[in-house]
Amino acid sequence: MKKPTQDSPRRFPLRVPETRLYQRAKEVVQVLQAGGYQAYIVGGAIRDLAMGAQPSDFDLTTDALPEQVTALFAKTLPVGIEFGTVIVLQEDDPFEVTTFRTDGQY
Repeated sequence: MKKPTQDSPRRFPLRVPETRLYQRAKEVVQVLQAGGYQAYIVGGAIRDLAMGAQPSDFDLTTDALPEQVTALFAKTLPVGIEFGTVIVLQEDDPFEVTTFRTDGQY
């Protein structure tokens, strides 16, 4: 097994209930990946799962730009475009999809 580097994503097993919302989040990831992009579930959903709680929403990050995300999905809302964020609607469930970025100094 390859040793992770500082820049590689950290992976650890989480028990994820196979809910409708999770299935749709996975569909968003799969569409992005099928389009040739990287995509990951991030944010509060990961925290909730690590704590054994059920996430109420799933946010995603990708290397796709907002216009590339909107081209892949039938229903999107251009909220936060200036921050690289598009809402993707899957069966009317919203998923915030944000392009990879780095934050500046605090």
